[in-house]
Amino acid sequence: MADTKVSALAADGEVDATDEFMINEAGASKKVTGEQLRVFCGDYIRVKLASLLFNDVHTSLVKVTGIDRATGTGTFVFEYFIRYQSDTLASGINFCVNHTGTVTSFVANARWQEATTLASTGAADQAHATFGMLGGGAARAKSTTTLLGTTTAVDTQNADMLLIVEGVAVCTVDGNLEFYISPETAAGGATVLADSTLTILKVPA
Repeated sequence: MADTKVSALAADGEVDATDEFMINEAGASKKVTGEQLRVFCGDYIRVKLASLLFNDVHTSLVKVTGIDRATGTGTFVFEYFIRYQSDTLASGINFCVNHTGTVTSFVANARWQEATTLASTGAADQAHATFGMLGGGAARAKSTTTLLGTTTAVDTQNADMLLIVEGVAVCTVDGNLEFYISPETAAGGATVLADSTLTILKVPA
């Protein structure tokens, strides 16, 4: 095959895990795959929820199926951007994060915007343009039942709210990261909306 200038090659739509790239290693020409480059640059896993999940049972935390993903083993940082709604003004959401494998360390923080400027009340407010408090929660253990945080109200019923959860997990046995939710009160119903996202980054050893 005759040599071809890179500028003369056909453009590819996207880089795939099996695509091959040429490298120079100590003077020797070798090849690597897109998957190898992904791991070297930081092994990101990105998940977007395709369809909503509704839960109106106050006493039962429900897993948001479709936004859970396997991590593998190693050290991982993760971040959830959760779009949710409550159908009742005076009811927020309960939530927690779990990992189904074995972890030697698991810490997570949650945050949401509030309108109050005095002390956090847990009342989330997504339409507050001036200074307000950040509410939050924290945990140092994974769980399907122990809450990472609770919001106590929303500023508008059936309107989009944002919850951000960040954490670090050190995994010795592979498992899935999972997000659980329930309404904060028996009178409420909680919905996690499509396009909520999870990003996982494996930290290179």
